[in-house]
Amino acid sequence: MCLLFQDCEVDERGKMHIDHLRELAVEIQSLNREDPHLMEYFSMQIRTLCRDSILKDCCIELDADVSVENYPRFLSIRQQVTEDVALKLETICSSSTTSIIEDFFSMVPFLIQAIKDIFRKENHLTVQNGLRGLPKESVSQHESKVRDAFRNKDIFRLVYEVCRVLESLCLNNCEKHSTEEIENWSESLGIWNMAEFLRKFFQSRQDGKLHKRLQLFSRSLRRISEDVRKIKEIEMRYFYNVSLNLIKFATFDPSKLVRFEITDSTNSPVTCYSEAIKYDRPHDTFSQQFEVRKESEDELELGATARVHLDGRIRKVGAFESAIVLSPSSEEELASFPISTPQVAVKTERTGSGNLRVLLSSTRRKTISEALCVLQRELGDDIVDRGQVKIAESHLKVCCFFEAVGLVRLRLLYKWRSEAISVESKDFVVIGESSATDPSTSASDSGG
Repeated sequence: MCLLFQDCEVDERGKMHIDHLRELAVEIQSLNREDPHLMEYFSMQIRTLCRDSILKDCCIELDADVSVENYPRFLSIRQQVTEDVALKLETICSSSTTSIIEDFFSMVPFLIQAIKDIFRKENHLTVQNGLRGLPKESVSQHESKVRDAFRNKDIFRLVYEVCRVLESLCLNNCEKHSTEEIENWSESLGIWNMAEFLRKFFQSRQDGKLHKRLQLFSRSLRRISEDVRKIKEIEMRYFYNVSLNLIKFATFDPSKLVRFEITDSTNSPVTCYSEAIKYDRPHDTFSQQFEVRKESEDELELGATARVHLDGRIRKVGAFESAIVLSPSSEEELASFPISTPQVAVKTERTGSGNLRVLLSSTRRKTISEALCVLQRELGDDIVDRGQVKIAESHLKVCCFFEAVGLVRLRLLYKWRSEAISVESKDFVVIGESSATDPSTSASDSGG
């Protein structure tokens, strides 16, 4: 039997399963198969590998939400193996005789092919799920301890590190939940409880499969605590892989919390180059650098927003605007006093009916509210009814007045829970800029 396989686009878990199959098959081939006790031992190893590791994980990869008892039958229904292969795999998983060794050898090529088909390497997009992950230094420590636990075959240490990672994630994202209860879960090895608490963050298909594997890990804890000797090396490798996947999931990624967008004057996405989102932890600020090509000598106006996952939902944060419509008779009164300041931008345009539409823009809701109060006081309640005029969230408008053609740059910033975003740029000027990064007004309180 040839156990060599050409390298293909198989993901990390698939390669792990193929390696386990190859190693076990090679080890059995090199042994004296006349020894009944030895063959009984390896028959048990085969059942553990096929039933409790490979076939179970194949089913999770195909559908993490389905509860499966007969793994070979499920793979047959999903057309990953033929019915004949499924029947032989059922025999391998359930038989207590030593005859399964020859069946195992005959099944290895079919299992490898199924693994290649199921565990294809894909580029998984990061979902903006709102997870506040763990800093790199903390992640590195956990990863080092997990690797040490695996090297020393210390399953208890592995479980402990998984609990610590889950506990840290829960505490980082607990909002108003009892921290004492979370700490109690961790102390009692409550992997299931902590994974369930974090379920809402496992939003992508890949993350959903990790959540399922954590549940299965949790179900093994009783068996581990009763007799650690029952945990086979194959299972230890599987738990090790789950642990590393959890650490990868737990690593802080600013794009899971904040994403910036730039649009043109027609509100269409702008083609541009952007760097990765950065996070300044001491200042709790997210930022991203953009480069846009200015195609003409005309001024370039752009709109910028941040999609922020805050308090369980995604909301757009940019600036604020409010519009009022004035009759021609009010225009002279409007011109008699200044409301346009560095903190409030005023744009006027004629409507189809001949009225004047006045648009106020600012990076602070309070500033627009004060400007509206000025208008109401000067023009009268019948012209500016504060009960009817709304202040709406909008794009932060920036403008490049340079006549030169070429690349222009701007950096967008969002301080956590601020009501607006801000810009750092030598090329762009913000329209209606105030203290955009002033956290004194919470984003969660600025709705409506």
